[in-house]
Amino acid sequence: MKMVQLIIILLWVMIPTLLLSQSQIVSYHTTIPTKDYEGCKFKLSALVRVEVKDTSAKTQLWARVDNPAKAGFFDNMEKRPIRSAEWKTYTIEGVIDSNSTRIAFGVLAVNSGSFFYDNFHLDIETKSEGWKRVFSKDFEDGQVEFIQGIGKGNSLIDTMYKAKVVQINENKNLKIEAPNALEYYQKILKSTEEAGHELEKVQSYLGLRKLYENSRGVNRQKILEVTKEGYAYSQKINSRKDIAKFAFLLYNDFENLNNSPEAIQYLLIALKEYEYLKDTIQVAGCYNSLGFLNKNYQKNYKEAIKFHKKALRLREAQKDKNRVGQSLVNLCSSYLELGQLDSADWYITKAIHVYADLGDKAIGWGLALSYYERLIYYSLKGNWMSKIRIKNSPHKLY
Repeated sequence: MKMVQLIIILLWVMIPTLLLSQSQIVSYHTTIPTKDYEGCKFKLSALVRVEVKDTSAKTQLWARVDNPAKAGFFDNMEKRPIRSAEWKTYTIEGVIDSNSTRIAFGVLAVNSGSFFYDNFHLDIETKSEGWKRVFSKDFEDGQVEFIQGIGKGNSLIDTMYKAKVVQINENKNLKIEAPNALEYYQKILKSTEEAGHELEKVQSYLGLRKLYENSRGVNRQKILEVTKEGYAYSQKINSRKDIAKFAFLLYNDFENLNNSPEAIQYLLIALKEYEYLKDTIQVAGCYNSLGFLNKNYQKNYKEAIKFHKKALRLREAQKDKNRVGQSLVNLCSSYLELGQLDSADWYITKAIHVYADLGDKAIGWGLALSYYERLIYYSLKGNWMSKIRIKNSPHKLY
């Protein structure tokens, strides 16, 4: 593909990532199989109202069609949040993808408030019977039925939120409620109970960290203190997964404070734990970060290259092409600092081809192009390293 074509494609690439805010958020869901419903229209509906305790509180319905081969239908009302205190019916409409296995659906509750739901229905336009109600829940039986999470891993589970069926006038409704987050977390952490409460305490340290990050006039000292406490508690209960998580957070904190010795110390701890856990995705991330620290703070470009190559090998084995491309860009950057133009050219050219093959699934194009343009520019300058120095970005490449 010609370079002009590559640049045109680059300028139109959209970054397909969902950026979640650092809000307190929980999901409750249920699922039904989609066998015999492929290609059929569906409509999810529910009566909803909200009593907010802070101005950012909201709720949303969501529906996701699970397809093992590709991303299926998904809508979480991100642009249509519900904040009204009045009962209203809200809907999501879509089509069930071919080769899908199930449809997961439910609600999101965000931040502090009381969230009420009733008359939850899922209707499908079947090929033989027309519109058919395949799920109906009015909560009159007193059963919640919906469970925390999104039906994949442990995402959007938060023990701060509680769901129960409540009687309001003549009807029963589902009520999801979250107390004041700061008071809730502090109460859990002050508790002397240990057995069976380890997960709650770990989540409370993480929850407090989020609150401090989101508060006006971010208090970095508070963030650092609660993260250190979470790290120490994880060591106490010998939870290696949480030790790694808090150590990596501390690496980020000290990096933001330009304290590279402390940052490297905690990053090496995280790396050790992730290696023990055989979490190669996180191991590759740690190698990438070690390369970043060595390049931007230690100015040790050869050491940076060593770590970025380790990250690259793992990402190639994982067949994570986007991160393979990003590691290639990182290697180009380090070789440029050493003045090794041929090596930099080889890595950035390979990155361009990786991103081109990914097409609209590519991320990081802007960075790849910026380094490619710098490379062309410097190569035209002849003895470019003696004339122009690359200005290091204060941010990671991704």
